[in-house]
Amino acid sequence: MVKPFVAAVETTRTLPTRYTFVAPRIHPRLKDLVLTPDELKFRFLEYLRGRTQTVAKLPAQLLGDVVKLAEATEFSMFWTINLDEMLEVYSKSPLFAARFNYPPSGAPAKLPVPSEPAAGEARFLAQLVDVYQERYGRQIVTVDDAFTHARSRDHLRRQREAFYAAEELRLYARDSVPGDAYAELQDDVLVNLVEVADDDHESGWHRLRAVVTQAGNLQVSGSAIASYFRQVQRKGMCHQFANDDKLTWCDGGER
Repeated sequence: MVKPFVAAVETTRTLPTRYTFVAPRIHPRLKDLVLTPDELKFRFLEYLRGRTQTVAKLPAQLLGDVVKLAEATEFSMFWTINLDEMLEVYSKSPLFAARFNYPPSGAPAKLPVPSEPAAGEARFLAQLVDVYQERYGRQIVTVDDAFTHARSRDHLRRQREAFYAAEELRLYARDSVPGDAYAELQDDVLVNLVEVADDDHESGWHRLRAVVTQAGNLQVSGSAIASYFRQVQRKGMCHQFANDDKLTWCDGGER
C-alpha cells in the first residue's frame, strides 16, 4: 500500500482512482478493512509511524511527504478481489478466449435479412444476377427481376440468408475475439476456393455451386470461431468474397 504513495510523491504520477489488491486468497481482515475506509486510513497511518523494515528504509523527508499525502487521501479507492473472482470477470473478456485457447463465450447475434437489399449487398447480388441471366435468359436483368422470377427467387433468398449469417459471424468475431479472427479465417478459406473458381466450368452457375461445395467440405481448425463456422456461414462467406470481387462467378467466355 506504501508504493502508490511513494510513486506519487517521487514522480509526476498521481494516485489511482481505484487500487485493487489481488491474491489467490485475500485475508479476511483486509477485506473487512476496505469496507471501512476511515479505519483503513487510521491503520495505515499507524503503520507509517511504526518501525517496520519497509518504513525504516524511507528517507525522513519522503516519509513525511507520504504521511501528508495519505492524510489527505480518500481511502475508499482501495479494494480487494480474490483471484477466482478476477478470473470470473476476465472470462467475460475477449482476451480470455485467446489467452487460454478457449472458444469465445456467447453466440453470434441473429441479423435480420432486410426485405430490400442494402447497399452493402450490391456487388454479390449483381454477380448473382449475372448467373441467373446466363442460366435463365434475358428475362432477368435486374435484382428485382431475380426476386420475382420463378426459378431464381428461392435461390436468391437462400443466398442472402447465407450472406447475413456470415455477417453475423464476422460481427461476433469482431466483438468477442481479439485480433482479426474472421479475416484470418477468410484468408484460410479463400486460398482453397480460388483454385476451384479458376478451373474451367460449364457456366457461372456451375462455378458457384463448385465453390460453395468446396467451402462446405473444408476442414477448418485452429480458429477461435471454427465451432461457429457452419454450412450456412461457409456459403455466406463465398458471397462475401464475391461482394469484394475476390471471387467472380461468370466470365466473358461463359456468357
